[in-house]
Amino acid sequence: MRRPQMSIALGVLLTSAIVIAQQVSSKPPQVIFRANANLLKVDVSVLDANRRPIHGLTADDFVLTENGIPQPVVAVSEVNVPDAEYEPGTWMSEVAPDVRSNAGDDGRLMIILIDDALLKSDYTANTTKAAMQSIAKSVIDRLGPTDLATVMFTFDKRGVQDFTHDHAKLRAAVESFTARFFDSPGSSAGVTLRNDSLDSFTYVTKYLAALPQRRKALIYVTPTDRGKLTDTETFLAQSKGSLTAGRQQDMFEWAERSGVTVYSISPYNLRDLSAMDAEQRGVDDLAALRSIEAQQARQTRPTLSSDTGGFAITSSSQFDAGIAQIFRETGSYYLVGYSPPDPTADTKLRNIVVKVNRADALVRGRTAYYSDKKAREAAAPPPPTLAGALSGILPKTDLPLQIAVASFARPGHNDAAVMIALGTLDAPKAGALETIEVQVRAFTERGDQKGVATQSTQVLLRPSFGLRSDLRCEVLSELDLKPGQYELRLSAKSAALDRSGSVYVDLDVPDFSASGLMLSGIVVSASPNVPVEPKTRFAAVIPVIPTTSRVFVRTDAASVFMRVYARSSSTPVTVNARITDRQQHVVFDRPETIVAERFGATHAADYRLALPLEALAPGPYLLTIEVGPGPQTIRRDVRFSVR
Repeated sequence: MRRPQMSIALGVLLTSAIVIAQQVSSKPPQVIFRANANLLKVDVSVLDANRRPIHGLTADDFVLTENGIPQPVVAVSEVNVPDAEYEPGTWMSEVAPDVRSNAGDDGRLMIILIDDALLKSDYTANTTKAAMQSIAKSVIDRLGPTDLATVMFTFDKRGVQDFTHDHAKLRAAVESFTARFFDSPGSSAGVTLRNDSLDSFTYVTKYLAALPQRRKALIYVTPTDRGKLTDTETFLAQSKGSLTAGRQQDMFEWAERSGVTVYSISPYNLRDLSAMDAEQRGVDDLAALRSIEAQQARQTRPTLSSDTGGFAITSSSQFDAGIAQIFRETGSYYLVGYSPPDPTADTKLRNIVVKVNRADALVRGRTAYYSDKKAREAAAPPPPTLAGALSGILPKTDLPLQIAVASFARPGHNDAAVMIALGTLDAPKAGALETIEVQVRAFTERGDQKGVATQSTQVLLRPSFGLRSDLRCEVLSELDLKPGQYELRLSAKSAALDRSGSVYVDLDVPDFSASGLMLSGIVVSASPNVPVEPKTRFAAVIPVIPTTSRVFVRTDAASVFMRVYARSSSTPVTVNARITDRQQHVVFDRPETIVAERFGATHAADYRLALPLEALAPGPYLLTIEVGPGPQTIRRDVRFSVR
């Protein structure tokens, strides 16, 4: 969801998220990490001589020192993040699922920070801007299925894109990049822009401190100086005299405290990535990576990248290998836990060295941290369970959830009826009577709350359906909203499990009273289905019971339902449904015509389509429904899988 200012996550919710960071965090790979509040988790990549991950290490393989003093390693957990499963430009890359979940908690958190405050106004400005966009898109293309990414800017905050799995939204944010050029770094305007850049960097790292136990990488795309090592400390040295010591200290403290790995990329030697041939961009990955290491070795002082375990990419020969290495290092890593001596004593910088008892092992990770006495002293009691689950920067994952939403016109009302199906992926044993408490809140792009609904529902659980779905039960909720763009934040608590979770989804509510062609959202229904309550929740608006399941077996009966609105049209409306497999082959294509008479006095006509599951081979599919005619064509997409 795009915001004209900093997003809800970056503004209104930052303070509360820091306070309840442990509630918001994703579930850790080992329970031991949750048992000790003073346990410091250091994430490190362990690579062999060819810069490939080394797997299977245990606590006995690690040696950790703080300020030169050995510390006992009490817990080690290996995490491997799935790589991208698709080629850029295909529907698997471009089309986001219509069902959102709070799963994928081991995925990367990738922050793409574009330094639009520091572009110089010279003859290279436009090509530099284009290169910065190419760099950001190259990162987006490599994101895996469980990765969450955000696009941020140091100057123009209007283009900020919240954390999302949706690659199309991330690319749109990159395309919205509007450069703010300045002529003289020493001018008052130049100093202001540099300060804005530094403050934004600090703000992002402060934001990330509220998200422990996630692999966090910050891709800092910045034109700090042409032809020189592009890194934040170099930027600070160039800006000496214009920035206060306090500002510098804040940036470094929060970078270390957040546990983020910083990778900086300069656009000056990467101006036209698409035009570079293989020789220009480098074909020897190992040589390119060693050139990056040699570059770091020549530095006379540590940089923010090297201190946090990252590196800088400054030439075209390093680009392909460097981007691949960023994802390699952030995709396979170890969480190394130890109890630091007196962690709340002060806020001084503490140096960390992590080694592995193997001759061929290279360890990349943070080299320092600040103890967090001030943050602990400022902590307030956590809010109530459901409110706490809704106030996090990222969804709370203690109770796995998934959500599907669709909006429909409500006859005689200006507001639309928003149908919400919530599926739980964890529940007590079959035969139990489960009570689910649900709270839904709707926020505008400016962060204003415009709707809230609460309910408590009892569901009698039945055995799961094995391969068909991991769903355990579903709860239906409803919210009335005026036309506009919203972020829905839903939290749920399982009484039987005594756990809560939250899930977020963006929603565009059309103005169904307007003339022309309009579509409702798409509702998927299935049989057999998991237990769902209350079954009659939507009976007054739609004739089907929604499901959040998008995984089926060939013997299931699954269908889609939507409503077509044509208030001022007297011509037939064409509806074309097609199904595309992961190889981009169209395996199903069915046109249909809705004659004008079908719309009647309500100006609405129902459309149903049974999915041809029995004719589909196992794998992922995209259902695309296009409703015309001509330039009024509207599209709806549903991703689903057959097992």
